[in-house]
Amino acid sequence: MASNLPFPPELVDCLPEAVFNAASKDHSPSCLKNTRRDVLKQIEKWANSSDERRIYWLKGMAGIGKSTIALTVARKYAGLERLGASFFFSRGGGDLASSRKFAATIAAQLADAIPGLQRLIEDAITSNSRIRSLGLYGQWEKLVLEPLSQLGKNVCLLPVVVVIDALDECDNEDDVSLLIQCLAAATAVESLQLRVFVTSRPEQPINLGFDSISSGLHRDYILHDIEQSIVDQDLVLFYKDRLSHTAKKFGLGNRILSDETIQILVRKSNGLFIHAATVCRFIEEGGQLAGERLSLVIAAGSTPSKPEKELDQIYTTVLIHSLPMQLEPEEVAEMQALFRRIVGSIIVLSEAMTPTDLAAMLGERKDVILSTIHGLHSLLDVPGETKPIRLLHPSLRDFLLDPVRCQSEKFFVNDETIHSHLFSCCLRLMKNLLKKNICKMEQPGIRTREIPKATVKQCISLPLQYACRYWIYHLRQSGVDPNDSTEIMDFFQTRFLYWLETLSLIGRLSEGITMIRLLETKLAVSFTTLNLKGLNSTKLRTMLSSMKKQLRLKPIYAASSSHPSGNILHATVYDAMRFALSHGAIIAETPLQVYCSALVFSPEKSIIRKHYSNEIPKWILQRPIIHEDWRPYLQTLKGHSDWVTAVAFSPDCRLIASASRDRTIWLWDAITGTEQRVLKGHSNWVNAVAFSPDSRLIASASRDRTIRLWDVITGTEQRVLKGHSGWVNSIAFSPDGRLIASASRDWTIWLWDAITGTKQHVLKGHSMLVNAIAFSPDGRLIASASCDGTIWLWDAITGTEQRVLKGHSNWVNAVAFSPDGRLIASGDGSIRLWNTTTGTEQRVLKGHSGWVNAIAFSPDGRLIASASDDLTVRLWDVTTGIEQRVLKGHSDSVNAIAFSPDSQLIASASNDGTIRLWDATKGMKQRVSKGHLDSVNAIAFSPDSRLIALGSRDRTIRLWDAITGTEQRVLKHSGWVNAIAFSPDGRLIASASRDGTIRLWDAITGTKQRVLKVLKGHSKLVNAIAFSPDGRLIASASCDGTIWLWDAITGTEQRVLKGHSEWVDALAFSPEGHPNWVNAVVFSPDGRLIASASGDGTIRLWDAITDTKQRVLKGHSDSVNAVAFSPDGRLIASASRDGTIRLWDAITGTEQQVYVTETTLLYLSFCGTLLITDRGVLRLPQVVPQPPQHHIFVSGSWVRNDAENFLFLHPDYIDHVWFVSGDILVFENDSGSSILQFDHLSKIMIGGG
Repeated sequence: MASNLPFPPELVDCLPEAVFNAASKDHSPSCLKNTRRDVLKQIEKWANSSDERRIYWLKGMAGIGKSTIALTVARKYAGLERLGASFFFSRGGGDLASSRKFAATIAAQLADAIPGLQRLIEDAITSNSRIRSLGLYGQWEKLVLEPLSQLGKNVCLLPVVVVIDALDECDNEDDVSLLIQCLAAATAVESLQLRVFVTSRPEQPINLGFDSISSGLHRDYILHDIEQSIVDQDLVLFYKDRLSHTAKKFGLGNRILSDETIQILVRKSNGLFIHAATVCRFIEEGGQLAGERLSLVIAAGSTPSKPEKELDQIYTTVLIHSLPMQLEPEEVAEMQALFRRIVGSIIVLSEAMTPTDLAAMLGERKDVILSTIHGLHSLLDVPGETKPIRLLHPSLRDFLLDPVRCQSEKFFVNDETIHSHLFSCCLRLMKNLLKKNICKMEQPGIRTREIPKATVKQCISLPLQYACRYWIYHLRQSGVDPNDSTEIMDFFQTRFLYWLETLSLIGRLSEGITMIRLLETKLAVSFTTLNLKGLNSTKLRTMLSSMKKQLRLKPIYAASSSHPSGNILHATVYDAMRFALSHGAIIAETPLQVYCSALVFSPEKSIIRKHYSNEIPKWILQRPIIHEDWRPYLQTLKGHSDWVTAVAFSPDCRLIASASRDRTIWLWDAITGTEQRVLKGHSNWVNAVAFSPDSRLIASASRDRTIRLWDVITGTEQRVLKGHSGWVNSIAFSPDGRLIASASRDWTIWLWDAITGTKQHVLKGHSMLVNAIAFSPDGRLIASASCDGTIWLWDAITGTEQRVLKGHSNWVNAVAFSPDGRLIASGDGSIRLWNTTTGTEQRVLKGHSGWVNAIAFSPDGRLIASASDDLTVRLWDVTTGIEQRVLKGHSDSVNAIAFSPDSQLIASASNDGTIRLWDATKGMKQRVSKGHLDSVNAIAFSPDSRLIALGSRDRTIRLWDAITGTEQRVLKHSGWVNAIAFSPDGRLIASASRDGTIRLWDAITGTKQRVLKVLKGHSKLVNAIAFSPDGRLIASASCDGTIWLWDAITGTEQRVLKGHSEWVDALAFSPEGHPNWVNAVVFSPDGRLIASASGDGTIRLWDAITDTKQRVLKGHSDSVNAVAFSPDGRLIASASRDGTIRLWDAITGTEQQVYVTETTLLYLSFCGTLLITDRGVLRLPQVVPQPPQHHIFVSGSWVRNDAENFLFLHPDYIDHVWFVSGDILVFENDSGSSILQFDHLSKIMIGGG
């Protein structure tokens, strides 16, 4: 089990070193026979009983033997085949001090121990491909709770024991509480009697963690409260056992085993088993001089003192005798310096290292390392050159770092000095070892999970991994001012991208992003203000946890990559932070995209892009024109599959919650933007979401007429509140967290007790549905906004109406109180400010061109943010009412808005399915686009593929050179352009428009040839157009349900096809018609057949002469947008919104092949064995394989070369790709258009390594 965990490492990350029988614990002793009898007997009784208190918490001060008891319990129940799992935390042990691999490690052991469980866990892993990216509780649910709950009853007849040791050595205080929640949830699974044995020091985070679960779930045992005489008797047995072993080993007889000697040692140990163990090891290491060492111990402090004092004394004694006795003064100084440098590093390092790795880390010879620690085997575990050096007990670290306890200057370790040294060592390693494509993977689109773990381990040494993970941690702990370090600037200018690549390969990129943010904060504020001394942990995550509040209380964002202070380092680190935030998601998934996508799609003024422009692959011949500077929004959070209706920050700044029409609530990390958890339970749209003031609960409101309360930590549903008879539109917690107010389509507001879920009041008064609700900051008032055009104020305690505010002429969609409670803001198409006390209107803010859907005051009371259907977020000065800035970036209505508690960030939620995070302190000037001013509706290639025509809602047709990507000319309609077609000879362009006309244009000169005015024909807008193969006919389709055929030469009407029951978006040639919109039409090469594609997901074949329907092709699951015949007329290709292209036999109508494109195509045509699309070229999948060729195609978010992904399209730019032609992608941008061009002669690969 310790070495062979059953799950593949690419799917879940287990930690064999944490298990009780790991090799590192081979020589760790169990409790001696006849010692600890009382506590072991109690544990045995508890483990065998039906006691509902299924968690046994053994707590006690350091050094009294908790871990030995835990190891004894684990070994005992393993022997009885009743041990389910174990996890032994160890501070300074890397992942042993983290909860990162806890769930997977426990699950792997349970799978071995419990019949039938392994299959269930394996099923969970295979059905959740993203399981490694889930948070602690998310992994615990999928790997432990759900599989256990699926077990049949009586699988195990006796209780199964799980042992968790040294919980206090988990480095993240937040995770400690979550771990306790995980364990409590596991013991509640009914299919198994699970008993959890936990040991720890009685530290406050653990006390609070156990307080957060029911007292009926755990029993506590305080080890240091055991009667002293019992402990002393155990120590007598311990000393006799160990010293008798030493006496026999060195032939010393019984002269070191007298009762008097044993009693003296017991008194000196004063209840601490770690003191006794250290004494015995020290004596044994003396060999033939063991007696002399025993005398030294007894003579050191003749009178008993406090336990800690005695421990300090034995540590000092051991250290003094670790140094060679006969040294010259300068040699003594050198030995002491070596001790502080090497032993100091061992106790400060966040991960234990082998002598070889430690030598590489510190830049010392291995023999120097080994000789320095040679005399310290009674304090350090040095199992050999290939295994990590570890402290035998963490109390040694506490002693050496404390100048009060370690009063000898020879041995006292100044933690700042050691951190500074380790910081320098980290920079040295990264400078020497980091390089581009460090694992030598040629394909730029290769995913992290596709790279073998063995390859990563071979190419990235453990010291280098350590340096990449902890250099900023050591810097922050060192007291070094980063502005004084030229090496930091050198790192960002020469190694930053290699660092990001490496972090991605070792699965630690999110930690890297957090590190950069912390460094940026350190540069942004005075170091004396942000004093980090005194942090208890030696691990990065503890620092992150303790720093989160400070991190967010500082204005760390700016809209420009330059910094107003002129601090070049700060500007560079800030730009690096924006780079990592913008591209972190794709770098984490595909590390080599840091040199491709990340550099290509970073702003022109980005400092990082400028420094690393030479790293852009040579096969990118021309880069598109990108925004000059970083966007005003910092990140885009994508995950919802439908409109995002609501967004909220947790009061502790840790999380963002979003609600969606997809019926889910998502939780996101507010620092990194990574998904934390998805909450599912509602049966209809979720309209609103709110955090409780203590950040422990989330309330969600839905169209299913319920309010649901969720536990933030576990994601479990706590309660469902029912009572409304209509959709619940809005929800809010009172400032004290005791009440929940909900507003509904049933015209009422309900008040609920947040603890019990019982109804307190129903507030009635509105004459239409209630859209929004808010509590005043003092909790005394509730404001409600309604479609009846009013805002009502209510007494939150009694539920009585206080005042009605009138002034809006439309539905009021939003309402909010200012932080001081003096103002109320409400919105319809404008924002109105009201005096809360008098109810008088103070000011009207105008600027939005659509409905105002949401309003929020900044917590500092200076700004109002408003979200609108006009796709913008606007910021207003509360005092003057002047619009401060307009934030643009969403592509659909903005539904919700929220400020972070520090007023620095704004989160907005939109119908475009995204949440965007914005800098509230800065805006960005919006430049006027010179390209299409609205969305593109239609696209067509000329027969010779040299021209591309695009039709837009901006009433224009733009012609582009397909080879160079340059715009040739602009043709104008007086309405939206819905369809375009080239004549077969390429000389004419036909366009169909919402203005009711079909226009013919000269494709060469762009002059208008003829306007076909529909006098007695189409009664509604024209949607589609097509030429017959011989160029003699033009067909037009309209929303009026008809298709007209025209003579292409004279423009006269030939005939009208009627019978469509709905709009015809393109062409269909049958009186039977499609039951839905028709999106595309094409003639067969011989002109005998017509194929039409419809919104109903079908393709219909018609006889072009008789207009009768021949066949219906079914297979697509969504609207079909494009259709084409092969040159010989035997095949039909269709492209759908379902993300597929399907090939059909034109004669039989049978489906031949399905090709997944992950994108929506508007254009299709055959070219031999290739399909030409508006997103590039595809080789037909059924064609006999040929040597690789260069065919560019955009599939989803990726540019592909045949079947290989090679360039990721950043989310901010993917919707700006107008078309793909040959080796170029044409982008819309602020200046009109630009191109991204590839070299088809170059091999698409990444160099370096």
